[in-house]
Amino acid sequence: MWKNRLGFARLAIQHGYPIVPFASVGAEHGIDIVLDNESPLLAPVQFLAEKLLGTKDGPALVRGVGLTPVPRPERQYYWFGEPIDTTEFMGQQADDNAARRVRERAAAAIEHGIELMLAERAADPNRSLVGRLLRSDA
Repeated sequence: MWKNRLGFARLAIQHGYPIVPFASVGAEHGIDIVLDNESPLLAPVQFLAEKLLGTKDGPALVRGVGLTPVPRPERQYYWFGEPIDTTEFMGQQADDNAARRVRERAAAAIEHGIELMLAERAADPNRSLVGRLLRSDA
């Protein structure tokens, strides 16, 4: 998931900016991916996308409310972590090890935030619209 991207860490180090870790859970529960770019059934769409848009990444076929692509109304959960101080690495933006350490701190914090929000979602009896409607006093 994190690959070898170090650009955000290098910029934060170069300017002494803190990194505020952020996690979001919920949007991915509003749709189901029926077919994606890996599916051979979407080969014609990929061909057209490449010819018309210059990219092989055509749209995925998704299902939300009923059979429509409209996302189901699901609760969203957001988390902001403590800022990660980068000043200890000041002047080391060209050093891969320093940038990697900053990235690893950010990744660990974000993954922790995702775990917290998944647990919050699992414990929330009102996470889905159906659940909220069934429990409403109306």
